[in-house]
Amino acid sequence: MKKRVLYTLIGVGTLSGLLAFGATLNNQNISKCNKGDEVACNELIDLPFPENYKDRISNPYFADKLKLKTEATAKVKADAEAKEKAARRARTEADLAALKTKNNKKAAEQAKLDAQGEWDYSTYTDQATGQDTKQAWLTSKNQVNWGFPYSGPQNGKFTIRNHPRHGVDAYLKIERGQLLCDNYSNTTVLIRFDNAAATPYSCTGPADHSTEIVFIRGVGALEIRMKTAKTMYVTVNVYQQGSVTFRFNVRNYDRSKV
Repeated sequence: MKKRVLYTLIGVGTLSGLLAFGATLNNQNISKCNKGDEVACNELIDLPFPENYKDRISNPYFADKLKLKTEATAKVKADAEAKEKAARRARTEADLAALKTKNNKKAAEQAKLDAQGEWDYSTYTDQATGQDTKQAWLTSKNQVNWGFPYSGPQNGKFTIRNHPRHGVDAYLKIERGQLLCDNYSNTTVLIRFDNAAATPYSCTGPADHSTEIVFIRGVGALEIRMKTAKTMYVTVNVYQQGSVTFRFNVRNYDRSKV
């Protein structure tokens, strides 16, 4: 402990001694500078804060040197600030350009999607005839979630198909559940375009009697309406669920691909 105190005192004493020595040297240079010693004046100018001595020095040489150093220091500072300002401006312009490019790319992609619409198109071979079957389909914008045994979120799928044996037809399909369309009480589905009134379209079940699909008749009329419509609402009766509506974005349907 005594050693630590001793070392601390020695350190403080050494620092005090150095400060005193520096002050003495500066006083000597001030005296020499006032007597015309330019070397002494220059040594004072080279100190960290030479302006602290200007009131004690009458030599014009020191004043001129101090002015030059002050102007040079101010210029260096101004140049550094201007450089930093230019760098910030360049970064801002680069960020804006990158954002503009990103927005333009996003807008182009959106325009492409708008032009294409949400339709998917595909072709497969009908094994019975060896001829191509073309189809276009949409996934509904809304989901349904029914109770057991059909629980879990699911979308509706609307398809227009050009089949070599069955011609052009349209159907609505779900993953799980029982769509009701028969020759007795459930003979139609309701279809509405945009804000127009809903129109009943005849429907029929598939040949294999599966319950997840209903065929919609009058596909030609549907295609005509889809040319100018944006949204189509298909309402169908579902076992134990009542009337259920699926919403589709039908914009930009391309008949030439079906």
